[in-house]
Amino acid sequence: MSAVPAQPASGESLGGPAGGGDSAPSNVTAPPGPGRFAPAELEAVLKRYDLGRVDSIREFIRGSAQAPKVVVGGPFGKFLIKRRAPGEDHPYQAAFCHALQLHLSDRGFPAPALVGTRDDNNSMLQMDGRVYEVSEFIEGDPFDRSPLAARAAGAMLSRFHSGTRGFHCGFHTPADFAHGDERAEILLDRCLDRLSANRAVGGGADGVGAGGQRGATPDPVMLIDGLRALWRGCVKDLDHSGITAWPRTLQHADWHPGNLVFAGQSVRAVLDYDSCRRGPRLIDLAGGTLHFSIVSVAAGGPPAAGTTDPSTWPATPDEPRARAFLAGYQSDQAPLNASERAALAPAMAAAMLLESLPPVASTGGFAGRPGDAFLEMVRRKSQWLMDNAGAVAELAAG
Repeated sequence: MSAVPAQPASGESLGGPAGGGDSAPSNVTAPPGPGRFAPAELEAVLKRYDLGRVDSIREFIRGSAQAPKVVVGGPFGKFLIKRRAPGEDHPYQAAFCHALQLHLSDRGFPAPALVGTRDDNNSMLQMDGRVYEVSEFIEGDPFDRSPLAARAAGAMLSRFHSGTRGFHCGFHTPADFAHGDERAEILLDRCLDRLSANRAVGGGADGVGAGGQRGATPDPVMLIDGLRALWRGCVKDLDHSGITAWPRTLQHADWHPGNLVFAGQSVRAVLDYDSCRRGPRLIDLAGGTLHFSIVSVAAGGPPAAGTTDPSTWPATPDEPRARAFLAGYQSDQAPLNASERAALAPAMAAAMLLESLPPVASTGGFAGRPGDAFLEMVRRKSQWLMDNAGAVAELAAG
């Protein structure tokens, strides 16, 4: 049931509407929301695949809320059905990501197997202007926040970078990483508008925290001004590092615990190739170091528990986990040079800012937490990274 690389519809132009290829009008009604499958929509998708008898269907609430997912089970096993999120659903982008995923699988990398469509074994289904994909569902353990598991995650990122060498795709490659991404400035303005509106009306479902969190956060203008200064400091420091001249490699660009499936303290599978693009290896490494060392518990709290109040999260990362992740990566790669080590802290801070701003700009909150409290935590953690760039660089020195 393994798929062949996706083939977008003939005549499809970059930026044009999705359609054709393995597609046909389904006459299904629109889903009730961007993050849910309508029953008729899911039935139409299932008819395009040979998954055998379906005994169970459950929503899979993980990853982007804009990309609904369900797990179906039956005699042939369990499969994940996903509708690609808006902005990541152009057929050429899907084709590129699928080709890379199949390339990695052929080289023994633990990527979930893509399932081909019934009629032509295509790795994506284009239907009613949407793009769908089906893959095997891999079960396992979550990241246990141990240094051993963090080291395994770093070593797997090294395998990913090694496995992408020699990969060539006839479809358009996604845009390269740009460390001075202008979207950040736009998102900061939108965050300010959203937070100011929330405060003016007394907050909403996403804008008010329990226990008076709002009173402990700064004025929205002061908060956004601080974040903007941090962002511009990151760009300046990365400019100074000479990052624009560094070699490019294919990045996963979303290397965090939610995209890795563990078996104990070993990595069993790597998920979600939707964000892959080219860029300096340090950017992937910085994002991974950030996510696998972030501390989201109250100071002095139990290491395996998280709290919903980001104001209690310490500014410092978990040093043993950060050091282990970096050591795992460098165990099978050339060690980071002095310029890369110096750029690690601003790259980590930039990654935190870029990933935190879109949800707040859109909804005023982040994963159910009030946006102002969450962004104040981001400001504290990012400021610590920038103020302690030398210490962060030493983490990569072994």
